[in-house]
Amino acid sequence: MNSSGIVVATFERSGTHLMLDFLRLNFHQCRLRRWPGEYLENSYIDLDRIGYKSAWPASIDWTKKQFKKAELPAIKTHTTPCLELFNTRESRDFAETLIAHSKIIHMIRDPRPTLASYQLLIEGKASKTPTDFHEFLFSPHAGTNESPVEKWCRHYDSWSSRKDVFHCKYEDVLADPQGVSQDLRQFIGLADTHNKGILPPKISSRWQRRWMRLTQIYPKSTAILGRGKDGCEKPLNWREFVSDELDEKLRVSLQERCEKIGYKL
Repeated sequence: MNSSGIVVATFERSGTHLMLDFLRLNFHQCRLRRWPGEYLENSYIDLDRIGYKSAWPASIDWTKKQFKKAELPAIKTHTTPCLELFNTRESRDFAETLIAHSKIIHMIRDPRPTLASYQLLIEGKASKTPTDFHEFLFSPHAGTNESPVEKWCRHYDSWSSRKDVFHCKYEDVLADPQGVSQDLRQFIGLADTHNKGILPPKISSRWQRRWMRLTQIYPKSTAILGRGKDGCEKPLNWREFVSDELDEKLRVSLQERCEKIGYKL
């Protein structure tokens, strides 16, 4: 495949759509053309939809057609360089070739709020007690042998060791969007549209998403609201759920990595 794009590689709930929309707003080459009424998800390419775990699968042929809608499309994935989300040779070959021919942005967010939001994503309801949250963080789940903390560490380690990747903190995008925009322009090799580091707007209701879907060819946000089973539930505040025991376990598991990134535990 000769097509290339900008791959945004993230652990779930780490600012994936913040970066996808930041690229689309500041670099017109990354915008996928979509017609009003189409799903907002057609504003970027979700590579994981050809993987075996996708709840909304897509074919490789359909995905290839999406590349014709942008010069340098924004691409979403939660996989690691090991491509564990792709279980067929065809899907692995496609993902491997795509990543090899694309620029890669590794989006990183403080693991504590990330894992709190991830808990809501996985279980559908926010933990009600510190004990429940503690158990979620350090117990294997979803038919795997690794806990969410271990999964986050593995994902971070797999991308952070690569030198050909633009490593970007979620918090830096919010604090200094113009600086991040300038750094991305150099990394990608493109002139940004406005050179102002425009941030996507915050979306607070489903009606905002529906209005953008119906009226905008290039929607300003693709943020996903429905994280809990009721569609609007917020993740727990991890600060209120960190006991002394949990705080120590998080330090042991995460401190070395967080110090490298610049997060204080």
